[in-house]
Amino acid sequence: MKRALEIPFPHTKETKMRVPYDLFKNKFRHMKAIWNNTVIARSNDTIVIEFNHYFPVDSVNMEYLKKSSFQTTCPWKGVASYYDIVVDGKENPEAAWYYPEPKLKAHRIKGYIAFWKGVEIIED
Repeated sequence: MKRALEIPFPHTKETKMRVPYDLFKNKFRHMKAIWNNTVIARSNDTIVIEFNHYFPVDSVNMEYLKKSSFQTTCPWKGVASYYDIVVDGKENPEAAWYYPEPKLKAHRIKGYIAFWKGVEIIED
């Protein structure tokens, strides 16, 4: 059985909800996302879910992101939309994703972007 945390959830009559144990606010480490020797995002306010750091959108250098039409669906987070990362003429397709309208259990990642496909996430 997967462990879970109980977190306050003020938007419903429930006082707490259970979420996967690896969803937490990272306020202790300053993280950055790097691809093609370029910093794509930098923040000490990431949210970690399933070992992925989600960066607040205002910490992401949006000049390197280009909207993609690609989408996927997660059973508990909802529909994910993707960005291609473009740096110095090189493109990394669908290497960043976000949930424009996450499901209730994932509401805290609205306005956050995560990375994969060779994007390095390291402490700053």
